[in-house]
Amino acid sequence: MSAAKEVYAADGYTNRRVVVFDSETGAYKRHWGAYGNRPSDEKTPPYDPGKSVAQQFGNPVHCVRISKDGLVYVCDRTNDRYQIFRKDGTFVSEHFFERNTRLNGSVYEIAFSPDREQKFIYMVDGSNGEVRIVERANNETLGRFGRVGRQAGEFTAVHNVAVDLEGNIYHRRGGGWDAGAEIPPGSIRRTDRRISTESPHGPKDGRKDGSKDGSKADHRRRAGRAGGHRGVCLGGAGLAPARRPLPAARLFRARSSPEGGG
Repeated sequence: MSAAKEVYAADGYTNRRVVVFDSETGAYKRHWGAYGNRPSDEKTPPYDPGKSVAQQFGNPVHCVRISKDGLVYVCDRTNDRYQIFRKDGTFVSEHFFERNTRLNGSVYEIAFSPDREQKFIYMVDGSNGEVRIVERANNETLGRFGRVGRQAGEFTAVHNVAVDLEGNIYHRRGGGWDAGAEIPPGSIRRTDRRISTESPHGPKDGRKDGSKDGSKADHRRRAGRAGGHRGVCLGGAGLAPARRPLPAARLFRARSSPEGGG
């Protein structure tokens, strides 16, 4: 809700638009589509990174967030981008992330860092299984943590993200909310390292050769490979209070520095 007593809704699982309502009366005020244009409900082809940029939002329009400086960020998930607008729907800019991602897209949801300037954006990417840290001033990716999987430090269908006033990150997966790592802005540094989206543990069942009955030693070995990432996902059903996190630099650099254990 904005100071002007307005509510902004991402209307995107059937429609392709942002809608603004009066927060006091619920009355409709305005809406817009991609680039601030009139949205269309016509069926659009699946996202193809080799083709021209889509002129309509894809399905779903998965989030809308308003920054303290009055900009409206809209997550166009399946088109691997967010678009930035002014509150009246005037288009400002668009920015792409992991543009070769198809599946369900790469821009699921965003949350701003709690500092006054909101210097950083935390973005969850359910297709690539990671939390991305973006510098808001230039919309460049500074780093990331996580990968696809079900072990410590891995994400399964990470879907939503929230940040509290102390900088603790919460992410939602299929079954509920997990407490995440505290990452103070001073600990964030740029990295160009890519994180593999393949699980390091081989097949879901048993040994690497695909047999279903792996030995206990096999399971211990596989679980041990995730040991360097403990603390990113603390588990638990529902929105539980965050436990005391490991040092932020240790958590973040374990996934981002070339010499880290990742």
